[in-house]
Amino acid sequence: MMDTAWIAKVWNEEHPAPRREIECRHCHAINRVPVDKAVLYPHKAICAQCKKLLFLANDEPLTGISSRSFENPLDSETLGTVRAIPGASALMKLVHKRLNESKLLFHMKANAIECNDEQFPELVAIVKTILKRLDCQFVPQVYFSSMPFVNAFTSGGEEAVICFSTALLNQLDDRELEFVTGHEFGHLMAEHVISRLILQVVLNGSFVALPGIARYLSMPLKLALLKWARCSELTADRAGLLACRDVTVALNCMMKMASGYERGVTERTQLSLAAFVAQAISLGRQEGDHFDSMMSSLFAGQQSHPFIAWRVMELIDWVENGNYFDILAGKYV
Repeated sequence: MMDTAWIAKVWNEEHPAPRREIECRHCHAINRVPVDKAVLYPHKAICAQCKKLLFLANDEPLTGISSRSFENPLDSETLGTVRAIPGASALMKLVHKRLNESKLLFHMKANAIECNDEQFPELVAIVKTILKRLDCQFVPQVYFSSMPFVNAFTSGGEEAVICFSTALLNQLDDRELEFVTGHEFGHLMAEHVISRLILQVVLNGSFVALPGIARYLSMPLKLALLKWARCSELTADRAGLLACRDVTVALNCMMKMASGYERGVTERTQLSLAAFVAQAISLGRQEGDHFDSMMSSLFAGQQSHPFIAWRVMELIDWVENGNYFDILAGKYV
């Protein structure tokens, strides 16, 4: 049973849950829906006029959805900043030209376990479920690999690959894996993969092998790409939420990423999602301080992923103020 007490940490007397206007996909009547009730009971939200369900059921596909429907504005803004760096676009094309997808696939086959009908069909089934829900046109090869940290990654273009770490599989349940799988498909659908591969080339120091001025562009390009990478995660988180369609599941997954959920933790304590969300909200209030914001930027500057508390706050804000419920009601690009 998921801990839903976090709802009262977000929406309460000091900050009441707003009502969102949702257009019925059947009769087009406008309904005013309380956000907190929609988060807890999306399957019970019905149109006041035609009495039909306002939101898509869990397994109904978001047919033809474009990543622009769930793209975080910071994603496109920061990628625009990357491309504005003099020479960056030409350099990224050069790196892209030298990337070899077949070598990546060889590496996966040589060092990870390929999942199929004979090997880990349960994981393949989860991936197929999320492919259908997001109406994703990419059909990736699925792998899992022995890695000691909670992680999943997607790579490739024409030959897409999604790989899960054994640590992640040990700590998450199937619903939380749906969120992670949707997150990775979000990267594919938003065409993040090539830019992220280029970032890996930069981080690995491979620019020393590039000719002339390319080497001198590596530092500003590295910092700009890292900032974009952090913002691109916010877009992927939205895709993850659209995949699992349960805000509590998504937030619980993030809490486990922050804490780990191994034997040493679970035998000693019961993690509280409400306390974790309250912690993120408290941090968000501190971000209003200029010095704290500066320090956060300093600490995050060399990271490819944003602080988990920031991801929590961005996802809650999208649910409260963005178009999450509009998408679930069938209104999207």
